[in-house]
Amino acid sequence: MASGSPSHTLKKSCFRKDASSRRTTGNQRTGNPISAHPIPLTKHYRASSTAVVALVIAGFLCVCAEAETISYSDSVALAQADWTTSISVPKFDSSLGVLKSVTCRLNGHVEGITQLENRDSEPATVMMDFCATVKLLRPDSSLIVTAIPSVAISHLAGAFDGTLDFAGDSGATYSGLASDLTEAATSSALSDLALFTGSGDIALPITADAATTGSGAGNLTLHFAVSASAGLEVIYDYAAFSPEPGALAMMLLGIPAIIRRSGRQR
Repeated sequence: MASGSPSHTLKKSCFRKDASSRRTTGNQRTGNPISAHPIPLTKHYRASSTAVVALVIAGFLCVCAEAETISYSDSVALAQADWTTSISVPKFDSSLGVLKSVTCRLNGHVEGITQLENRDSEPATVMMDFCATVKLLRPDSSLIVTAIPSVAISHLAGAFDGTLDFAGDSGATYSGLASDLTEAATSSALSDLALFTGSGDIALPITADAATTGSGAGNLTLHFAVSASAGLEVIYDYAAFSPEPGALAMMLLGIPAIIRRSGRQR
């Protein structure tokens, strides 16, 4: 028997303990270290083959999980602020894959005019912030995202000229004011994923409030005409499982070769 084989050494030990009985098997007489209870190779081979196939399929599925995006949009037409309405987009279709996150991109637009009149007896620098606050809400009225488009104005107004006409040295009129601002919010919270998943559309409340302010003179008259509009883009990021037929065929054809190789190694 060759040295260095643990199973062979174990056989020699057994032979010595059973020295009173010199009856041996043919394998024992030739020193062939074959166990009296051979390992069920067929069963082991089948189990290993099953494991190989499972690993190959799992790897294939991982490769075919592709990151995809799909987006929908809607808008609210220009109207005098303040206003409240709703905006609708299709929900995510769960047959496309697994939704990972939802991004809401809100564009707020404000436009209009502002007028000022300094009624102090001294000149004053009038600061104005012409803006609107546009908010996108969930159906339960909780906030998703806010956009505040604005125009900053600084005007040096002279002492009051005695006429409240938003003109002359003490007054001014700014028309054609406009501004846009886009803000985004991304959520992967389970509650939001569930809210945006399903059939049909989801209607989200949206509001626009005039928020123009001015200061700089103790006696100051301001007049604003503010209109606002809004646009919404909802982006769904999801993992799509869409195996290519050719790739699947190649993978299946390679499985028998992997199994045969695994069997030869055993």
